[in-house]
Amino acid sequence: MKTKLWFLVIPIALAWIALAPHLGQAQDKINDAQIKDLAVQEMSPILKGIESNNYEQFSKNFSDQMRKSETPDKFGTLVATLDKSFGQLKDPEYIGFYVKSPNIITLFKVKSSKIPDDVLIKLVLNPKESKNRVMGLWFD
Repeated sequence: MKTKLWFLVIPIALAWIALAPHLGQAQDKINDAQIKDLAVQEMSPILKGIESNNYEQFSKNFSDQMRKSETPDKFGTLVATLDKSFGQLKDPEYIGFYVKSPNIITLFKVKSSKIPDDVLIKLVLNPKESKNRVMGLWFD
């Protein structure tokens, strides 16, 4: 009887040992829909802030490091440069993301009122932060 019990316990224990490292990883992953929702939520005040030339709205969800990097003076220069190069940015469309741990780089394309090409925006987010998630922002 004890021999039969060991034949049952050993395979279950081996299976548990093999699967244990992967069980925690599944819980840490964020699904595509969650990333899209988060990215759209974080992008909205940035674009509205640029459109209305409002630094507080633009930088609302910036990390401390991002605020130090993108000061109100630099924001004025950014708005002028974007207006000169692209005009009004409109119709933002979320197109995807990639992971660069611990951050997620989300990608948007927007229409420009001055050029026929789309403008790519990279918005770097740290989803583990409860607020001030914006870690980086690039326009291309």
